[in-house]
Amino acid sequence: MNTKKLVISIIIICSILGTWGVKSYFEHEYQKSAQENRKKVEEAFEPVFKLYPTRNLEDFLNMEGPKSDAFKKGDKGQWIIISELSTTSETQSELSQSEMMTTRINLENRSISGEFTVIDRNLETNENKSKTYL
Repeated sequence: MNTKKLVISIIIICSILGTWGVKSYFEHEYQKSAQENRKKVEEAFEPVFKLYPTRNLEDFLNMEGPKSDAFKKGDKGQWIIISELSTTSETQSELSQSEMMTTRINLENRSISGEFTVIDRNLETNENKSKTYL
């Protein structure tokens, strides 16, 4: 009877140790895989993060990125930056105003142009009044 209890207790102890060992092995492999994936992501983003903080705008504008076949090798293209701010009057909820700035940066001839537009909207009558400043 004692040998039976001894054999059963040895089997239980071995199964517990085996389960613990397999679990720790898979946890280690998972952590190793997660670290490798993290390292790959960090390496992929490293060229982008090298730009920041940019000391001058020239470094940022001269950055080479992926281009389609429609562009020539030396073609840097044009950047268009649009920023808009809309507000609604608290006292007159039917009135709304938008201020929009459009900036065009041509990297080929290093020129910048743009405009600033103010749009007053009457939401009840759908009337828009706009002024554009160059």
